[in-house]
Amino acid sequence: MSPKKILVVDDEANISMLLQMRLQAEGYEVIVAEDGEAGLKKMKREKPDLVIMDVFMPRLNGYEAWDRKSQDPEIQKIPMIIMSARCTTKDCYDTHAIVEFAPKPFDIPRFLEMVRRLVLPPPPPPPPAD
Repeated sequence: MSPKKILVVDDEANISMLLQMRLQAEGYEVIVAEDGEAGLKKMKREKPDLVIMDVFMPRLNGYEAWDRKSQDPEIQKIPMIIMSARCTTKDCYDTHAIVEFAPKPFDIPRFLEMVRRLVLPPPPPPPPAD
């Protein structure tokens, strides 16, 4: 089975590099984009299993990219983690119907658990009772 593909979208090269190295060490294939616009193009081309996107970026921020992704049937079902250093709780972003949120700086074990949960398929349903 091929490794799960993750797209990291962040305008801070050091954050992208940190995530890329850590995720590759976990066995994931990692693609990087520098802003939301480039991220959307890579989502459509690469069809990643998960997108990790910063909120505050030039050209197209994470909110705008989330909204465009949600409207595009080709990519709308790709799970996404939104990350930010400006707010440390998911409550800041609930108006955008964001499901997963990771504050910066990262709690790496918790972050990796979130990634694993989102890229693994759900467990099969239990067998029917006899």
